[in-house]
Amino acid sequence: MDDTGLHCLNDLGTPTWFSSHDGDHPSILNLTLVNKAAVFRGQLSELMVSHSESLGSDHTALLLDYYLTKGVTMPPPLAPAGYQANDDCCDT
Repeated sequence: MDDTGLHCLNDLGTPTWFSSHDGDHPSILNLTLVNKAAVFRGQLSELMVSHSESLGSDHTALLLDYYLTKGVTMPPPLAPAGYQANDDCCDT
């Protein structure tokens, strides 16, 4: 953690970019930065660097799961405005 309050999840020295050109060296271009609240609450999985998930890119995919601390519920959708059932068309 530094003075900005951000923490880098990347493993030191793990490259995230691979060139297809001869003479180029793998490099660390993609970083995953999180704030201290996410780190200390234990809401994050380990960062995974994946070549197979990168879909042919020369950049690796950075995979991270985020775990919510509280359940998230969605309110039910509102009833359509101005709709009224026609009783004459209903089966009884």
